[in-house]
Amino acid sequence: FLLGKPFYEGQRLDKCPFDVPDTVTQIFLICTKTKGYREMIPEDLPNCYAVELKFDDGFRDIRRAKGTVFKKLCEAACSQGFQVFEDVKENPQLILDII
Repeated sequence: FLLGKPFYEGQRLDKCPFDVPDTVTQIFLICTKTKGYREMIPEDLPNCYAVELKFDDGFRDIRRAKGTVFKKLCEAACSQGFQVFEDVKENPQLILDII
């Protein structure tokens, strides 16, 4: 998910109105600078992960950071093949290595 805090608040993940199969991996890119962001991602949902973007990694704006992450992920897939997506699915924190 490449959404800002207001969108996460609107989703109310703890009271999600739709069922997501356990086979679907959900990766939320969140900003550590925004207070209360991490707590919005339930830790007890299967295959639900939060990857924290830190502004000291060179990101000044969360919107640009998320766009950069998505761009780098796509570039990695183009150069290394679609296995990159499977690798990230198995270990979401690999996104930080990719960027």
